[in-house]
Amino acid sequence: GSITRVSATQLELTTAPTASTISAVAFAAQPVITIQDAAGNTRSSDALVVTVALSGGTGTPSGTTVATASSGIASFAGLSLYLAGLDTVLQFTSGALTSVASPPLTITL
Repeated sequence: GSITRVSATQLELTTAPTASTISAVAFAAQPVITIQDAAGNTRSSDALVVTVALSGGTGTPSGTTVATASSGIASFAGLSLYLAGLDTVLQFTSGALTSVASPPLTITL
């Protein structure tokens, strides 16, 4: 049999950040991103860099904003947002891979 190499194509939000938090306080549940191929399989051999940013709006993410995947999993630590607002969305990207967004978040002062 032959082995077909399948490339990473997308990011999947495996663990979403806490839906509601206080500005500048780390999310209780930190985001975890999985690098996947087109069929949704984890690319355990990939150690790509995943970056988080706000998708629209104003504010500043702090804590770990860049995470390097280990065995296809990128875990963020101490991530928080310095802003207040409803429907704040985090966007996770890694090069040319299809990015993934968090569900809308509520950040209070």
